[in-house]
Amino acid sequence: MSVVTPELRAKFDQVVSRYPADQRQSAVIPLLHLFQESHGGSLTTEHQQAVADYLGVPMSKVHEVTTFYTMYSLKPRGKQHISICGTLPCALCGCKDIVEAVQEKLGVAPEQVTADGQFSFQVVECLAQCHQGPVMQVGDTVYGNLTPESAKAVIDALGKKQ
Repeated sequence: MSVVTPELRAKFDQVVSRYPADQRQSAVIPLLHLFQESHGGSLTTEHQQAVADYLGVPMSKVHEVTTFYTMYSLKPRGKQHISICGTLPCALCGCKDIVEAVQEKLGVAPEQVTADGQFSFQVVECLAQCHQGPVMQVGDTVYGNLTPESAKAVIDALGKKQ
């Protein structure tokens, strides 16, 4: 059984149609997003191979993308995945305290998922919000100027939305 359902293939076709025929490989990032969204938030080797086959590129090219960008995960994540910026500007503003607060609040270490499957977190490179560090991102929402208390409050608010 193919991991590319007819519905997903239709979405792939739509995305690829936006690119010149000789530049199909440029669609690797949006195709990986579609796969990850439709398969529980993580990508397997089989998913990566399916994207490579669809685009007609070597699997290694797809794998390079999935391992370079932190928005992709090769293992399951929580329904709410938190990314905490760990680069120098945020480090100077106290991201270590944010990581410790999130770890304490969730009861898991970075790259782990809470027992209920609701949360996971990781420390990532720049989230491009240096002016409001320390920052964390959940989905498309960035939370800045965090304190340990405000980071925990964000988690509380996200938990109530479940």
